[in-house]
Amino acid sequence: MLTLLILEQSHSHSSSCQTSSSLSNHTPRKIRLRKTINRKDQQIYRLKNRINLKKQHKNHTKKEALKILKKVLPAHIIRFIESQIDLHSKKSPKGHRYNSETKAFALTLYHLSGKAYKMISKLFCLPSKQPC
Repeated sequence: MLTLLILEQSHSHSSSCQTSSSLSNHTPRKIRLRKTINRKDQQIYRLKNRINLKKQHKNHTKKEALKILKKVLPAHIIRFIESQIDLHSKKSPKGHRYNSETKAFALTLYHLSGKAYKMISKLFCLPSKQPC
């Protein structure tokens, strides 16, 4: 509202020395700039659509993969794989959060063999003092 008042005041004072808006709106430079803006708006629209499609596809493929794995693997391994997918796909600012099964697995593996724990922790996100 305040901006409109300022614009109206500026037009009323300097209208005699400026080119009228009907002439200045159709200059070659402004026409080119409007075309550029329209192209960029279309490009942004297309990119947003691509992002949405990829997000939908990503969730869809995760569900499909888990559905296939459920047929051949035990439930506790499926839960471990699902937690690993979630851990690798997003990281909280507070760090990773592990369920009790993952903690127990990591602790058992570490007590059985420290070298095995280090090797497995390179492939999976396991609880440790170091971030993965």
